[in-house]
Amino acid sequence: MPPPDLATRWHALPPDEVLERLGSRVTGLTATEAADRLARYGPNLFRKSPPASLARILWAQVRSVIVLLLAIAAVVALLSSDPLDAAAIGAVLVLNVAIGFTTELRAHRSMEALLGLEVTRARVLRDGHTREVDARELVPGDVVVLEAGAAVPADARLLEVTELRTMEAPLTGESLPVDKAAHVTVEPDAAIPDRVTMVYKTTAAVAGRGRAVVTGTGMDTEVGRIGTLTTGVQEAPTPLEQRLDTLGRRLAAVALAVAALVAGLGLMQGVPLHELLQTAIALAVAAVPEGLPVVGTIAMAVGVRRMARRKALIRHLPVVEALGSATVICTDKTGTLTAGEMTLTVLRLADRDLTLPQTEFSPDPEVAFALRVAALANRGELVQEGDTWRATGDPTEAALLVAARRAGLEPDALQAEWPEVAEIPFSSARMYMATWHRTA
Repeated sequence: MPPPDLATRWHALPPDEVLERLGSRVTGLTATEAADRLARYGPNLFRKSPPASLARILWAQVRSVIVLLLAIAAVVALLSSDPLDAAAIGAVLVLNVAIGFTTELRAHRSMEALLGLEVTRARVLRDGHTREVDARELVPGDVVVLEAGAAVPADARLLEVTELRTMEAPLTGESLPVDKAAHVTVEPDAAIPDRVTMVYKTTAAVAGRGRAVVTGTGMDTEVGRIGTLTTGVQEAPTPLEQRLDTLGRRLAAVALAVAALVAGLGLMQGVPLHELLQTAIALAVAAVPEGLPVVGTIAMAVGVRRMARRKALIRHLPVVEALGSATVICTDKTGTLTAGEMTLTVLRLADRDLTLPQTEFSPDPEVAFALRVAALANRGELVQEGDTWRATGDPTEAALLVAARRAGLEPDALQAEWPEVAEIPFSSARMYMATWHRTA
């Protein structure tokens, strides 16, 4: 089977045709087929850029015109029998390079540590049975099982769904969950947010369940393609770097012009050649502001430290200055400025509005009844992780469950006491969800 083509409009093809093209079946691949495809297509991983070498980080600190002028000035001072000036200029150079090198090295290592956020486990059909495997072992043609709270491990075409909704904010920026369907017609040129027959790597199922056949893994996913595009972006110098380079070139031109002028005037007056050279060198060295690079580096290092205190990671020192020069910032909201989470703060009853505390509290009967209804007509879930609880599912339903638990109502205990017998799923047209429960 040839490798799946990312350009194929998988979302517009019916499930049977997708399975046929991928050489798969509704019961999934066999272990032998999966192993063979894994060897052919490689693991389900994003291709990481090679880490920045120490030499590359060091070169970034010494490539500016100002630093080059300082180095030349130090050499000239040394050759002109002025070791004290040469040592002073050399100390400034070493301090400037050391501060920049240390700051950028720490930032690079922190960024590399953040790249390990990938799905680690996936439920998949192998040999007709459901099993949990390392997500890196997924291959095109695998049939994965999705449930509420599970991360989507690869791009996949849905085969069957039951009230499946996914949160696609990491890929599309939309904060609301998307209702998915398997047997609907989608236009071939539909945008990613409109491809309701597909699920994508890095997104998550927040409600319902479903099965899907993998159409792309690793860099052959939509988010992998975005990563490939971003690697081609060239870094442009910041305004400060541009101004420093311009200043350095002007200083070099002025220093050379002044030295040449003084040397020419001296020759016309019969001054000895060795005295003219010493004078010209002294003028050239004096024209170079030895303290400028280190003052700029220290100022930016202080800015990086202040940003770090506010939990902001700066990769390059000049970025601090570039951010200060910005007048307009265009940014996505969910997942960037917000965490995609909700909290129930106000409960509106028939006769009053009640501001709920964000700690445990004892509700009155009316509030307890409202929160019990919110916890029962709910598809979210509270999962205990050590001493803390994590809410999964739709953000709205998760917020209702957290509020109920703060009021002393245990969702699992409520479901056991009031078993569900029927349901009307939520829809934007009805604007409600309803469930029926059997009483004692």
